[in-house]
Formats: sequence, C-alpha cells, structure tokens
Amino acid sequence: MSMANPWRPGEDQIVLSAVKKYGTQQWNRVASLLKRSAAECRARWESELDPAITKSEWTELEDEKLLMLAKSIPGSWLSISSAIKGRTPTQCQERYSVIQGSQSIEGDSKEENDRIKEMAILDNLDDDKRLLEEATARLSSSLGRKAKRKQRERLESELKFLEQVKKHRKSGTSIDLRKLQGMRGLEMNTQAFDLDKKASELNKETSRISKKTNRKIAAPPLEAPHDTSACTVPSNILRQKIKLQLQKLPPPGTASL
Repeated sequence: MSMANPWRPGEDQIVLSAVKKYGTQQWNRVASLLKRSAAECRARWESELDPAITKSEWTELEDEKLLMLAKSIPGSWLSISSAIKGRTPTQCQERYSVIQGSQSIEGDSKEENDRIKEMAILDNLDDDKRLLEEATARLSSSLGRKAKRKQRERLESELKFLEQVKKHRKSGTSIDLRKLQGMRGLEMNTQAFDLDKKASELNKETSRISKKTNRKIAAPPLEAPHDTSACTVPSNILRQKIKLQLQKLPPPGTASL
C-alpha cells in the first residue's frame, strides 16, 4: 500500500460491502464505488480485508515453515503464502524480513507510519463520509439498471392506461378490457371496472340471443287433409235437400220477374 494514498476505514468498509454483494470477480464494479482502480481494490482485499487472512501472531511452526520455503523457492512469495494457510504474500515477505533482521516493522518506523495514516484519515474524514453514504445507498438498492428500466416502463404503461380510461369515460364509449390488460406490466383493479364488465356481459348475452332468433324458423308441418269419406251424408237427407232446392226454382218457360 502506498503511503501517498493510504486506505481509509470508510473505504475498507465499502470494499467489504461491495464484495459481499458482487463477489470477488467483479472488481470493476467494486472500484466504481471508490476513487480506486480495480487492481487496488483487489490487492486491498487479498492483502488485508479477506476474512480468511490470519492476523494473529506468527507461531513457531509457521516461522519454521516460512524459512524452509524461502530457502527452497526464494522470492516466490505467492507460492510460499499458498503453502502457509491464512498468510498473504505480503505477510510472508514482511515476516521473513523481520526474522532475517533486514527490516523491522517495530519501533519508531511503525509508530511513524501509524501517525501518518491517522493524519490522512482525519484530513479526509468528510470525503470518506460522503463516499460511504453514496456507496451504501447504491449497495442497498436492490434494483439494477435493467430493473429500473422495467419499473419506468411499467409506470409509463400505467399512465397510458389511465389516460385511455379517462378518454373512454369522458366519451361514454365502451372499454376493451382485454386490450387494456395487454399493456406491459399493468396491474388492473378489476373492481374499478364493474360497470364495464357488466356491460360486456350484457352485450355477449344480447349477441347470443340475436344469433338464436336470427336462425331460419322451420315451417310447422302441414296438417293432413280431412278424409271426406268419413263425413258421408245419409242419402234420404240429401234427396230432401235437392227437392227443396228444385221447388224454389220457377217452372220451365216462365220468365222471371
């Protein structure tokens, strides 16, 4: 870590929260929350913030293993750290330097570094607070760009729907509920359209009845002709009727008055 631009506690908190949400493969997204590069964020995570890192004092067994590995593969701190569980390459290198006596991280040097770090934190307190608030707001949001776009489209669809309803209500025309329900993302309150629903049902019933009444009505079957043979008049009565008719006629050769 460069002392010219030390990491602040607020930045560490942002990295921890971002990694919790995005994981350890999307460092560009993590860096977008900070004034840091993706490489810086990853290095900070791997060297200091990863919960898997062991931050307790080095044990005698770890020191022995470190010295043996440093002698076998000198300078390969990444490979050495992978063989010592919970220790980072930086930790291994610094510990080896302490053991060899080439560099000490104790005493005045460490105190000076801590003092510089504390001053940097105090100088950037306001900026740190602002960054933390912005990052927290972005991380707490469950809506990504795609979800926000869909939400906006749904709201626009609802506004369009309401305008259509107002237009139909004002003109007194019927509303095609199926067409309006097809609007993307629309959630209709069906109880608000009971009158239209009832009108639609009546229209359907009227149409059904009309179809029935418009069918060709079959003519009723013709009645069978009466059997005249069943209504014969006795011959004596018939002769009397003929005789009466003849009596009413004038005698032959007589001119009618």
